Amino acid sequence: MGTYVWCVAKGTKAAIGDRAPPSAFSWRGMIQEAEQITHAWKESPVARIQPAEVLLVTDFDGTLAEIVQDPAGARATPEALAAIHELVPLLADVVVLSSRPPAQLESLIPLSGVRLIGDSGLAPPRHALKEALDRFNADASKMLERIPGAWLEVKPASTAIHFRNTDMTGDPLQGHRAGRAHPERRPGRRDLLR
Repeated sequence: MGTYVWCVAKGTKAAIGDRAPPSAFSWRGMIQEAEQITHAWKESPVARIQPAEVLLVTDFDGTLAEIVQDPAGARATPEALAAIHELVPLLADVVVLSSRPPAQLESLIPLSGVRLIGDSGLAPPRHALKEALDRFNADASKMLERIPGAWLEVKPASTAIHFRNTDMTGDPLQGHRAGRAHPERRPGRRDLLR
């Protein structure tokens, strides 16, 4: 369970956008491996940035909460909520950016001072984009009928296809592609359907 960390200093171009090692920045790692984290932070380029100038952006699922079979059952760990609570007064801003709807985030992150950005920051699609998303959802639903345990999660501005309840991985999963939907493989990132 790792987290993506973007730090931006006010008035500078300093930024970090690389995937952090799981033991360096995951919430459990922060709690269990404090000395390693302190060392990693002191050795990083952001060590020169004052905490009050740091912006922390984190995801919810797989970062503050474990990935679970049913996303509706995901809850932030108490340690993650405690860490976020402690960081709010220290940093310039703490943001949870998630594909979950904003109302869900508000109930899952009951902390003041945390900026919650739902729907991946996307505005609901309009006109042709909405029609294209609706067509994709219909096509994907038909495709997923052939895959036991797979399901489609329709969101206001996007769609997630879940395979976590299937026994399929890798090439067999890729063999179930349909129509114009095909996965774009990007090393170290989730597959995207285009």
